[in-house]
Amino acid sequence: MKSIKIENGDIVITSKRLELVEDTQQKIQKTKGILLTSKGELFYNTTIGLERSEILEIKEKNISKSRNRIAIMEALMQDENVEKVEIIDINNNKANRNKIINLKLKYKEEETITDLGGIEIV
Repeated sequence: MKSIKIENGDIVITSKRLELVEDTQQKIQKTKGILLTSKGELFYNTTIGLERSEILEIKEKNISKSRNRIAIMEALMQDENVEKVEIIDINNNKANRNKIINLKLKYKEEETITDLGGIEIV
């Protein structure tokens, strides 16, 4: 199955044609989309997304890394393609007041571990 390629929230058009993604790239795009969506942001399904207040410490300060990981795991459970999460690494970017999430996970029907790289949560 193929999907429209999306980068930074925009549809990618090259030479007046929509770019498409499939297979692993499609799964990665969906996973990143869930993590970059704030929980409650989508009016048609308010349960999808990442609880950013647990990651960015909006409502309370000094939230533990374990609570950060739980919020990320809850978001990843919304993606039916994810079979197993290998690594969740959360880094603070104090200059920009955001967090970078590095993930390594295994998708269903895939043999290898996929590295999603750094996902910037703003």
